[in-house]
Amino acid sequence: MIFGRKKNAAKQAAASEPTDAVETDTTDAADAEPTDANTDGADNERETAATGTKAEAPAADTDRDWNAFDLSEDWREDGPFDLDEVDLEADDVQRLDFGSLIVTPPPNCEIRLQVAEGTETIVAILIVQEESALELSVFSAPRTPGLWAEIREQIIEQTEAANGTADCVEGPFGTELVRNVPMQLPDGRVGMQVTRTWVAEGPRWLLRGVIMGRAAMTSEVDNDVVGPLFDAFCDLVVRRGDDPKPVGDMLPLQLPEQATAHRLPADD
Repeated sequence: MIFGRKKNAAKQAAASEPTDAVETDTTDAADAEPTDANTDGADNERETAATGTKAEAPAADTDRDWNAFDLSEDWREDGPFDLDEVDLEADDVQRLDFGSLIVTPPPNCEIRLQVAEGTETIVAILIVQEESALELSVFSAPRTPGLWAEIREQIIEQTEAANGTADCVEGPFGTELVRNVPMQLPDGRVGMQVTRTWVAEGPRWLLRGVIMGRAAMTSEVDNDVVGPLFDAFCDLVVRRGDDPKPVGDMLPLQLPEQATAHRLPADD
């Protein structure tokens, strides 16, 4: 049991194995901003599925009050968690401590880091498993929930301006945003860049997870493709700290002491 959630014993044992290497990639620091046009990490072609079809998703309800839906219940009952809500000493699970974000890697995954060009600042953590990836970033937020609703509207406007679509659907953590954005493939063809965005709002923090690759092509959360990434998102622990920070500022991330960093070329 991890933070009160029942798990398959074999899966938990595998998840307790530490990840040996953390790879770093260089990206534009603007990608980390929650109000930026590229807020969902859509520029990272290596991690994102490019396909000619749109993602499978529940029918979007454009007339629904999605902010009210977000506030309708406690979406974090089973995680992600604030540091004050858990006891990290209560189990033997091996985790990676990135400072503001503590990660329990799922079995057979790779951990990669996106680093801002010229500053060496970590702006996002990627959990890569086979043909899917989960991009993680965490930001300062107000005490009252609702920042996700503001950011979401900006993302929708920016996506539509790029001739894409962005649909709000019911997700496991409240409102999920499914984006389909046209992109030019290396061979010159036009494909579709697909992402699913999960957001959890905690005590003065906002955690964003962007699903890319095969896992973005389905609306499910508990199948063999999405399930490991869903578990990883639920197991995340945010260390916000007590210092005052402007709303929307990225919380600092650092390389864990037990991880060995491998730099990837920016255009790899």
